[in-house]
Amino acid sequence: MGRAVGFVPAAPLALGTATFAVDVVEREPVGAATSFIAPATLWCHSAIRAPLGLHDQLLHVWRRDGHPVARVPLDIAGGARAGGFRTWSRVRQPGPGQWECRVETAIGQQIGAVRAVVLDATAPPSRPLRTPADGG
Repeated sequence: MGRAVGFVPAAPLALGTATFAVDVVEREPVGAATSFIAPATLWCHSAIRAPLGLHDQLLHVWRRDGHPVARVPLDIAGGARAGGFRTWSRVRQPGPGQWECRVETAIGQQIGAVRAVVLDATAPPSRPLRTPADGG
């Protein structure tokens, strides 16, 4: 009988944090939120926890209203930083809609995602709702 080949489990990767922001300064997101009024640039900032010594390529997969917009390769290096390896990508002039940034492996396994809405800056403001307490 032949010798059995051992199973080598995949390296454990986990999404530490993920957020949308209007900028990234000194590796930290600035102006993080879940809704934006047509920013000039929308950043996806993520921290990936990976074992020390691991080098892998992941992707930020940007989607708008459920449709793929961009696939941005990210080189990840495992390490001792408790919060994970910080990485980011951006989309310039994001149009209005529901935005999602997925963190995926090169073969398409999703590690995590973050979502936000971008509102049209030229749209007129919506009329506030009146309640019976307001006399309406």
